[in-house]
Amino acid sequence: MRTLKNKFLLLITISFTILGSAAVSFPVEAAPPSDAGFYVQAILPENQLDRNLTYFDLRMAPGQTQQLEIEITNQLDTSLLINIETISASTNRHGIIDYTTPSIHDKSLRVPFSTIANTKEDTILIPAKSSETAVVNVEMPNDPFDGVILGGLVFTREKEKTVTAKTTTINNIFSYVVGVKLSENDANVSPQFELTCVTPKTVNYQPEFVHAIRNTQAAIAKGVDVTISVQDQDGVIWAHTSKTNIDMAPNSTMPLGVALKREEFKAGTYLSEVLIRYNEEVFNYQEEFVITAAESDFINDGIISEDSANIHLQHILLALLLTFIIVISLIVLLKKKHSLKGGCLR
Repeated sequence: MRTLKNKFLLLITISFTILGSAAVSFPVEAAPPSDAGFYVQAILPENQLDRNLTYFDLRMAPGQTQQLEIEITNQLDTSLLINIETISASTNRHGIIDYTTPSIHDKSLRVPFSTIANTKEDTILIPAKSSETAVVNVEMPNDPFDGVILGGLVFTREKEKTVTAKTTTINNIFSYVVGVKLSENDANVSPQFELTCVTPKTVNYQPEFVHAIRNTQAAIAKGVDVTISVQDQDGVIWAHTSKTNIDMAPNSTMPLGVALKREEFKAGTYLSEVLIRYNEEVFNYQEEFVITAAESDFINDGIISEDSANIHLQHILLALLLTFIIVISLIVLLKKKHSLKGGCLR
């Protein structure tokens, strides 16, 4: 019986190794706050413009320095070490303002939030079932400016490591972001847009024309609509998309990808037409670009066809199904053996 149990445990280990290996091939969603083991709360100062908000929306003055305080509460029975980062807001490829990606500073960004906000400590230890206050120092530039500076304070707890195989380790990471919006006056600054370039790329192994669309002003753009069409010299449409309700951070560039209607790039001259609608304003852009034979060959080598992707997914699903069958079969077998042994003893 001991030998059977050992074999059972070995097969269970192999089964969950397969499950773990399959899981790391897909994006993992952020865990709900209840799993994080901690939470944060901004302590709003007197110069907060709207006290109904849960993030900092502060009216500052040129050259002003201020300490921002954030209370971190540990809900666990053990102490927690929390990492603290200050990050400038950017715009991701999905048209969402991102407060978690460091080192993205657009060339139009005059004052990055991460350069004027500094943590008193990069990490803070929170004892079990207690709270501590993190301090972030903000120092405004001496030169006055109109518009807003936008960023985020990121609080991260790295949970214990889970080993799923000899060569695979999964770290469960939990983060909270407290937004920070800084302004010096009520001047009306309106977002302005430009198309900086179009680049053929593979994104997640699929071919796309990536359009770099920039918001050049220190203003948040919300509810932007973008329509893009790419055609070759013969007027054949190679890519088309319409995106609505895009949000862009101040002074940021969004890498908006447009998927090809075909499986591969082809060398030649292309024309991209971009239409941007924001409030009552309309922005039109045209960009001509060339894909050389060498470029198309290089990029196409990194493409995985839809058929190949489907086959890969089928293999993963088959592995999961076989694993489930093996586990259930072994459980039934063990119960049957146990039942037979019990009958002989009576």
